[in-house]
Amino acid sequence: MTMKGGRGSKMNKYRSPLVSRYASKEMSYNFSDKKKFITWRKLWIFLAKAEKV
Repeated sequence: MTMKGGRGSKMNKYRSPLVSRYASKEMSYNFSDKKKFITWRKLWIFLAKAEKV
């Protein structure tokens, strides 16, 4: 799946004042918008395929 936004995209990082102090790069990505939307998309595709069967 390709999405707009490269490595420096704002969607790759969770936005919170506490992230810069306490979260690692990996953790901030896990809670980012990009990760959330990718996960939702995979879920919808899985559900659509399961419903079709």
